[in-house]
Amino acid sequence: MNDEEDLERSWPLPHGGVVQLRPRPVRLTREGLRRLEEELRELREVRLPEVAERIRAVRQMAADLSESDECFQALEEMNQVQARIAELELAIGSGEVAEEPRAVEDPVHLGSVVTVSFDGERETYEIVGSVEADPLHGKLSMESPLGQALIGRRVGEEIEWRSPDGVAHGRVEKLARDAVACMFRPQCG
Repeated sequence: MNDEEDLERSWPLPHGGVVQLRPRPVRLTREGLRRLEEELRELREVRLPEVAERIRAVRQMAADLSESDECFQALEEMNQVQARIAELELAIGSGEVAEEPRAVEDPVHLGSVVTVSFDGERETYEIVGSVEADPLHGKLSMESPLGQALIGRRVGEEIEWRSPDGVAHGRVEKLARDAVACMFRPQCG
């Protein structure tokens, strides 16, 4: 089976025909793709063998596996690791890496680092795909309400988005090509 077959699933319809499903492309930054590939490698090469060894050890020690909490926990962990591997394989397999921005003057896009002012506060975010999002660390999903409001905007433009408290307003203050560029330019944040 090739990669394309892995990503496409087909089911026959009762009255003829076929339904084909293809996962929606996952938008990623280059750094995000690298991190997902590293996590996948770690799970396959380290965690999966560790959990498999734990299961083997428990099976050798336990007389009745149906009553072994340790065996149940190891099997549950194995299921979680395998599920995460499948999730990462799908994200990587259907991933589309964002094009490198041409200039700081380009509008906000996937990979941009943007400083936004709202309610007298300034926040700086890197715009990332949904699988990379980590708002506590400044990585804002382009699919979030604020992310959607920022995509395509330029410095000085006003933005509006839905927040849990209702409609919020802000302004694009600064824009950098990417997080690396921002690290070396103190005016980003």
